[in-house]
Amino acid sequence: MKHFILKSTCFILLCLVIQFTPDSFIYFRFWEREGLLKNGQKDLSLPQYTPHLDYTSYDAGDQNHNMNCSVKKPIHWFTDQYGFRNKTKITDATLVLAGCSNTQGCNTDYDFTFSGLLNKGATSVYNCAPDYTLDYLTMIYNLEKPKKVRRIFYVMVARLFSDKDCFEKKTIHLIEYSQFDQSLTHINENHAGRKIKKSLIGLFKKCDGNYHFYGKRPDTTFIKDNIVQLKKKIAFFTEQGLPLTVVILPDKEVYSANDNLSSINLKNYNCIYQNLIKNNIPSINVLTQFNVAGIRNYYHGDGHINEAGHQIISSILRDSL
Repeated sequence: MKHFILKSTCFILLCLVIQFTPDSFIYFRFWEREGLLKNGQKDLSLPQYTPHLDYTSYDAGDQNHNMNCSVKKPIHWFTDQYGFRNKTKITDATLVLAGCSNTQGCNTDYDFTFSGLLNKGATSVYNCAPDYTLDYLTMIYNLEKPKKVRRIFYVMVARLFSDKDCFEKKTIHLIEYSQFDQSLTHINENHAGRKIKKSLIGLFKKCDGNYHFYGKRPDTTFIKDNIVQLKKKIAFFTEQGLPLTVVILPDKEVYSANDNLSSINLKNYNCIYQNLIKNNIPSINVLTQFNVAGIRNYYHGDGHINEAGHQIISSILRDSL
C-alpha cells in the first residue's frame, strides 16, 4: 500500500510539473542556446519565434490544443532573419503591420491571415508581430532604413492594450543558423514533453462543442500610461513621414455568455477607443463589423481570431488604404 501511495504521489507531482512548467521552458532548444553562445549573445527574447524557420506544423489545428478533440491541420511556418512571419523584406514593403499574436496570425495559415490577404497586388506587407510594442519595429526600421513604406497599422487585442507589461522595452537579437540548425527547428512541434503536457491536459478537459474562454479581466487603469508610450512611438514614425493607425480588436470575452465578463470587456474596449480619440491618435473601431458574427470570428478553445476574423480585418484595412 505504501509503494502504491508513493508511486501515485510521484506521478501526481510529475503531472503538476508538466502542467505548470511553461511551454517555452520545455521546448527551448539546446542548439539555440549553443547558437547564442557562439554569437556572443546572452539570451533570446522570443524562443518560440526564431529566425529562418521553414517547416510545416501539424500541432496547431483549430487550437483546441488542450482538449483531446483538437483538429490537426498542416500550417506552413516560415520566418525572416528577425524571427517574424514574412514573405516580404521590410526594404520592399509598402505597408507594415505591428501588434499582438493575432497580427502574427497565430494558428492560421499565412495566406488566410490579414497579412497574407493584404500582401497581394500592389500592396507588399511586412509583418512585425508578435510584438506587443512598437520597439521591435523601430529597431528594424533603424537597421534596414526601408524607403517604400507608406503606412503602418498597429493591431492589438484590447486586453493586451490595457496590460502595462506589453509596453515594456524588449531587445531583438539577429542570429544566423546553419542549414543543420534550421533543419532541426521543427522539433519544438514534436517535443515529447510538450506532447505529454497536452495529453495530460486533454484528460481533464472535454470537448463539448462550445466556445471556451481563456482570457483575463482587463485593467483599464493602465490605458492612459500606455497611450503616453504609444504617442512617443507615433512621434518617431511621424518624423519619418509615416502615418500610423491603431486598430483595436475586441476580446473574445466580449461575446461571452457571461454577462458580467462581456460587459467588463466591452467597457474596456470602449474605454481604449475613447482615450485614443481624445488623444488625437488615428484609430479604427472594428466592433460593429465583429458584432455581426460575434463569437464565430474566434477559434474554439483559444482567444485568437480565426480565418473569418482575419477576413474582416483585411477588408477594413484595405478600405482604409
